[in-house]
Amino acid sequence: MNETKFVLHDEGVEISVLGSLVWSCKEGNFDAFFESRLTKDLFYSPQNATIFEVVSDLIMSRVIPDAITIMDKVRTDGIKGIDPSDVIVRTEWVPGQEVNFYEHVRILRDFALRRKAQSMAQLLANGSSDPTVRIEEVVAEIDKLKADAAAMAFSTFSPFYKGAGKDRIKELLLKRGQNLSTGYRFGSEELMIPPKALTFIVAATGHCKTTYLINLALRVCKAYPEKKVLLISYEEALESIYVNMLNTYAKLNLGENNRNIIANHTIAGGNLDKLLKVSRTEYEDYKHFLLNKQAVVEFAEKETEFYKLIEDGRLNIQYVDFAVDTLSSYIIEMRRKGLCDIAFIDYVQLLNARVRSKYRSREDELKEICISLKNLAVDEEYGLPIVFGAQFNRQVKSARDLLPTNIGEAGDIERIANTIVALWNCQKTEEPINEKAAEEICKYQGTKTYNESAIYAKILKRRGFASGFAATFPFEGNTGRILDRGDATTDEINNCLPQHNSLL
Repeated sequence: MNETKFVLHDEGVEISVLGSLVWSCKEGNFDAFFESRLTKDLFYSPQNATIFEVVSDLIMSRVIPDAITIMDKVRTDGIKGIDPSDVIVRTEWVPGQEVNFYEHVRILRDFALRRKAQSMAQLLANGSSDPTVRIEEVVAEIDKLKADAAAMAFSTFSPFYKGAGKDRIKELLLKRGQNLSTGYRFGSEELMIPPKALTFIVAATGHCKTTYLINLALRVCKAYPEKKVLLISYEEALESIYVNMLNTYAKLNLGENNRNIIANHTIAGGNLDKLLKVSRTEYEDYKHFLLNKQAVVEFAEKETEFYKLIEDGRLNIQYVDFAVDTLSSYIIEMRRKGLCDIAFIDYVQLLNARVRSKYRSREDELKEICISLKNLAVDEEYGLPIVFGAQFNRQVKSARDLLPTNIGEAGDIERIANTIVALWNCQKTEEPINEKAAEEICKYQGTKTYNESAIYAKILKRRGFASGFAATFPFEGNTGRILDRGDATTDEINNCLPQHNSLL
């Protein structure tokens, strides 16, 4: 006979409840604490139970709980077994919506009931001398838990008893903001970044996913001087992202390899003696750049402008390895301080949940991550447009394979996303390009002539609008620029860009 194992707790839910409770108190809202009727014994983890007790004491003493005040009380009261990392991990969780907190409290109560039931069964199995009294105690406790849950449900859903009025809807629409222009036109349709929604830029490895995110971020900076742009990389080192973005911003051909020249110039500042050890080719390329005085002056001007964007807070570039809950906390903190209006994140498959063991598969984990970030994007108070990079799986071998179902570890990306744009770098076509093949590609892409230096893009999904529009945009590999009609020359438009909408 197989032994049945009952799950008696969920560490992630306990952390979520603690973090949500602390967050709401920091926001000046103590209703969640009193309405939820939480008690120490609802927590299975001794550390979580102890931290909750400390938080509870602080609230009752009219002290706002946070990592600092919690640790101060832990030290003052001589509590053992709790260190700063425990407190930070358990108080930085921010769910996308307040209702998640009450749902997780309900789950805590369910687990508490299971533990009570198991305790009762063990007493009976062990032949307790007075099982009747103990059963009555357990039943009474279960009834109390059920009553608390019913009272909590009333508080949880009371805001939803009546629909919002016109004034409230107007307020939300004004706060929601407008679609953001990108300048990339697919025939008569322009790609817009929708407010308070998730947009995904999807490509196979080496097909310019990160490059397109960089171009989009810089375009938003240029078109909307009042907007503050946050670009977060989970993939490339901070210095690499800075060099790539500066390169694209500068729009200059500095030599054979712009990125190497910019990196070396940042280090050496024009002094070859300060240059780190590099290959002979790289050394000569940088030396040739320094001899071109006009290029040096033009780049210096662009570099000053770029770092002014950073200094003014209009552009913020970060490398992080946050779990998704901490990432949400960080973005909300940036929103609270007025430091972020749109976030670009590269890329979604590199995100992880804090407690990974609770998921049956990576797809389930990624689904939960996407739902969490969708909740953040649409949040009434802190919602914002979020643009993700994402990777296709290895089944994508050509532009014909650009399908939502081929997104790696797709989870629920296709359903959760507002907009999905797929990319294909024409330089990466594996088959040899003969005249017949080039003609077929041009027909498929809706272009006059085949151009290797181009990015083929297709809108796979746009909620509320037609999808399937495709276009091909000139790509400058050395500068990292993906051009639109406003940037491209007449020849580039004639040779590369479609003259009509291509519904594929």
